Amino acid sequence: MQKAVAIYLRGEKQDQQLELCQEYVRLYCDETVENCLIFQDEGSLAEELPGLQSLMAAVNRRVLHTVVCADIGVICKNTVELVEIARRMDSNGVALILVKNAIDFSSAVGRSFLLASETLLELERTSVASTIRDNMRMLARSGRWLGGVAPTGYVSIHKPGKQPGEKNYCLQLLPDQAETVKLIYSLFLEWDSLVKVAQELEKRGIRTKNGRAYTRFTLRQILENPVYMQANSDAYAYFTRLGAEVCSPPEAFDGSRGMMVYNKTVQAQGTSNQQRDVSEWIVAVGEHPPIIDALSWISVQQQLARNKSPHERRPKSEYGLVAEILYCGECGAHMRPKLMQRLHPDEEPRFFYICERKEQSRSSECDIPNLPGQAVDNAISVMIGALGPDEPDLLPSRPRRPATAEALEAHRARIAEKKKQIAANEESISKLVFTLIKAIDKSAYDEIIKRIDILHQRNEKLAAQVKMLESLLTPSPLEDHYRDALQDILTQWEKYAQTLPMARRRAALRLLIDSVTWNREELLVRFFGGAQFSVRPDEYWELAGQGKGSNKEKTL
Repeated sequence: MQKAVAIYLRGEKQDQQLELCQEYVRLYCDETVENCLIFQDEGSLAEELPGLQSLMAAVNRRVLHTVVCADIGVICKNTVELVEIARRMDSNGVALILVKNAIDFSSAVGRSFLLASETLLELERTSVASTIRDNMRMLARSGRWLGGVAPTGYVSIHKPGKQPGEKNYCLQLLPDQAETVKLIYSLFLEWDSLVKVAQELEKRGIRTKNGRAYTRFTLRQILENPVYMQANSDAYAYFTRLGAEVCSPPEAFDGSRGMMVYNKTVQAQGTSNQQRDVSEWIVAVGEHPPIIDALSWISVQQQLARNKSPHERRPKSEYGLVAEILYCGECGAHMRPKLMQRLHPDEEPRFFYICERKEQSRSSECDIPNLPGQAVDNAISVMIGALGPDEPDLLPSRPRRPATAEALEAHRARIAEKKKQIAANEESISKLVFTLIKAIDKSAYDEIIKRIDILHQRNEKLAAQVKMLESLLTPSPLEDHYRDALQDILTQWEKYAQTLPMARRRAALRLLIDSVTWNREELLVRFFGGAQFSVRPDEYWELAGQGKGSNKEKTL
């Protein structure tokens, strides 16, 4: 199919525009003027332009090979639109020609102009983003509320600003809603299930401030919102370790106020808000009172992250203490709890741990014996209760920090070297950005962009290594809290085993034990600290009220 030449006209003096474009077609396009397609619009670029829309539709249908226009201001209102239109035409094999500006985007000079325009636009966008981020940093230091829908538990109020007429808002606590927020955190820490929390709130008749039932989505929003978090030393250590930009000084984290976080989500029109990585957050101490203590908020984030992971197992049953960490020693598959059929209605329910591969293959791929569930749980509980807090290699080891002056000096030298590499890469990126302006063809442009991306990726890895190395220079308060919590689990396990619900017992056990493996004769228990113990579950069958023959009972 033979392609045509199109002329686009808009605004005033269209006769002069047409004459100018036709003269160009006669001289340079090897096309008769009579065969040219004419598209025209009236009015300004701010209005709807059916002629331009028809022209772009023809470009998409690939029925044109050239579009001639008198001037840049006729077809677009700024450089951003010019680049977008020129790229769109180029992708469809159409050359855009601006007669008065003497630009042919199909030529080497035109392509250079387009590449230079794209580079300058990218630099402009980067500059604007940097300015916005600087303004957010300045606002963050004040800890003010920037507007929007106030989170559950608070209401936005206006307070006098430092300057006359200045708008300044902060959050004020609503006691009734704050109690609901505390209940949501408490229930989630106990049950580790958004569905169960929503069901319990519905059962108690507790609804959102808009009178609707709580859903998993609304509960997750509340549980992930750092505005409720107490701004104390634990909060400061948490955000600093994750690489967030903390604008408030350490002494401001005195525990009397809550957290205020900016740049937390990516907001794009037509899509739901996506949460940014914590390293991109701008964190400050707010002016509002907190609702949740820092360690509880951090524990909730860890549970939510674990529940998101596709590799984590989430048993739904109310029985099976080691259901998340028990593996088959024959094939490596998980062993899940399965309830036994009760012979009498008044009989206490019993269960067995069954290898999933054995069950799915009907014993053709694995024939390891089933494990009496109560016996296994009792064996693990008794073993943990017998371990003392001074038992070696139970708890995860502390990070290895430089112990001597020589080691500390070498450690800091490694940090300085990596920072030097980052600076060198940044300098190379700056040089490549200026080289983009001189790039003639698209292949050179793509190659330069690829090299810039590689340098950016290297710097991201180096920056992560620097953060890790710098974190070893000073101990984190969270490490001590974490180890204290593990010591508490060890010393008070019998109380936990009797009073906590099954979900909390599993969570506590998961902090101590990496895995439990059944090898037909005994259970091999591996602690995170490296210690290993062997336990024979048959010694606890009598304690569990089961005989060895109960392994053969029919399962549900």
